[in-house]
Amino acid sequence: MHDQQLILFARAPEYGKVKRRLAADIGNQQALDFYTTTLSALLRQVQNGPWNLTIATATADAKNHRLFKDHHCVIQPDGDLGHRMTTVLNQFHGRPRIIIGSDIPAIRPTHIQKAFQALSIHDVVIGPACDGGFWLAGCNADFNSDPAIDNLFMKNVRWSTDDALSDTLATLPAGCRVATVCTLPDVDDGESYYRYLDDTGQKQS
Repeated sequence: MHDQQLILFARAPEYGKVKRRLAADIGNQQALDFYTTTLSALLRQVQNGPWNLTIATATADAKNHRLFKDHHCVIQPDGDLGHRMTTVLNQFHGRPRIIIGSDIPAIRPTHIQKAFQALSIHDVVIGPACDGGFWLAGCNADFNSDPAIDNLFMKNVRWSTDDALSDTLATLPAGCRVATVCTLPDVDDGESYYRYLDDTGQKQS
């Protein structure tokens, strides 16, 4: 078993249940197609890396989805994104662990490897997203061992805004050693989706 723990936050690809902000701009079917393609490609890239892979699914029945059934799965608890992430991170206390999102087409295994390398000399690692949020968050083996830290980390963050990253950093304890890896674009709305198509040469005239 590897020492490093990679956690993929994901929903089962189902019509009308994924990428709702994006679907409001481009329609449910196109949003589902994008999400399914992106998630499938990401799983192929990370499933054989030098880490343990766990999928944190949004619902209990999602672990039976064809994309997830051959992987170790845990269920995200109820609550806001910060509570869900810290709860899942704490399930793997005692080893370096990283959470990534499932809707960032540009993620590559090298990005994740660099993040784990950063945790050898830092307490926390963050992968900023272009919109002010982040696509990766992780901590070293000892982080969050103090319950007082658990009560602060990722609390009162304005999620889904351009303040999400700065708010999250503000919840870290004084003296926390923070590393950042490269900034990647996420695809959350029509504007970012069409920019993604342009960047990858998929946009049709």
